[in-house]
Order: sequence, then C-alpha cells, then structure tokens
Amino acid sequence: GKPLLLIDIHVQATYNFDPDAIQAMTVVVRQQQFNILKQWILTIFSKFHVKRQDMFVMCGDFNMDALYMNKPIKEYIKSVSVEGVKEGSADLIKLRESENLYSFFINFMMMNNDKFELENVYYNQHNEFPITYGELHLDSKNNRVQEETYLTDEEEFFNLEALDYIFVIKPTAKYSKSIKDTSGKNPRVYNQKESRIKMVPKSSKIEKFKHKIEGTPVTQLSDHFGISCRIQIE
Repeated sequence: GKPLLLIDIHVQATYNFDPDAIQAMTVVVRQQQFNILKQWILTIFSKFHVKRQDMFVMCGDFNMDALYMNKPIKEYIKSVSVEGVKEGSADLIKLRESENLYSFFINFMMMNNDKFELENVYYNQHNEFPITYGELHLDSKNNRVQEETYLTDEEEFFNLEALDYIFVIKPTAKYSKSIKDTSGKNPRVYNQKESRIKMVPKSSKIEKFKHKIEGTPVTQLSDHFGISCRIQIE
C-alpha cells in the first residue's frame, strides 16, 4: 500500500486577557515550536523520500487565528526576531509584515524551503477559514449567544477565531525531480495524478463534538471545534 504520513500538533496558546508581555512571550514560544515543526518535516522528507503520490497530512490546534489578531500581537510581529533569519533581510521584513500569526506561519514555513508546500484543505475546498473557537449564534431577538460557555473563558466569548486546520504537505516539483529511488538509479519524476490516496473534494467540514453529559454544564467535548476530511484510497 501507499504510505500515509501524519503529524498531529497542539501548539502554545495566547489568551487575550493576559498582559501584553505574557502574550508576546507566548508568540515567541509558538514561533520556536513552528521552527521545530519545520525542521521535523524536512527531516521526514529526507528520511522517507516523500513522493508526490504519498499522502502527508499535518493537522491539529495551531492556536493562530487566520481571521483576526489583537493589537498587542500585531505590534509584536512588527518587531519579532527569528532564529536563523538575518536582521534587515528581505525574509525578516516579510515576516514582520505578516497580517497575523497565520500568515506569519505560512511565510515562515515557505521561507528558504524548496522541498514542500502547504495546502489548507478546508480553505481550498470552501474558500473560507473555519470558525473553531468562540462560535456564536443569534437568538430570536437577534442577541448574540455563545455556543459553548463552560470550557471557554468568558473573556473570549464571541471571538469567532479560526485556530484549527488540516494541511496537506506536498513535495515541490523541484524536490520531486531531485529524489532518487532506493536502488540509486536516475532521478524519478512523480506526477500528482499517480496518487492513490487523496482528499475527497468538498468533504472537509467542522466537527462540533456536541456531547451533553447529564448533570453537568458540558455541551461539547472541547472548547474548540475540530476539522475533518475524508480520504479516498484507490
């Protein structure tokens, strides 16, 4: 069969009610985790010689909002330093101009990287980011009602954040042309059409994990919603 490579992650959170200095510290920790993640992906590429017909998925709670980020974090991004990136370089300028932590993450993962690219599965299938935290609905009087009130901190009600994602990690065309088979023969060119494992179109959806436990205020299994997607094996 074909290999299915999976990375499931949960990175450092940032809470709006924390002092600015603490929020900035959480951004540093998260950036360090992103760097470890990037190096781990590159190691997997080298160790397993990932091919374009392989399925390589990265998913989980990234704690980076693609829709909005509060001012202290935006201001911090403008001055952030990144290990291994030279001060004043075009790469660092690009990172500092990131709109939020999501774009910071994408810019960082693609920087000086000719081995892989990222495909956001839910966004590519629906052309929007999924709300997975601080979801709300309107009642009959058009008042906002928080979906989940027991696990979510009250100060973060109605935040409407996109924090959870599924990414497909795809080898670049340049990398695909450079790798060799295990016998050491000439480089092989892999065509994405050869893939026998693929994401089913329009199958990605938000999983709310609704679960009522009798005698408790719990209404769902987590303060975050999840994201799912079906894969097809041919």
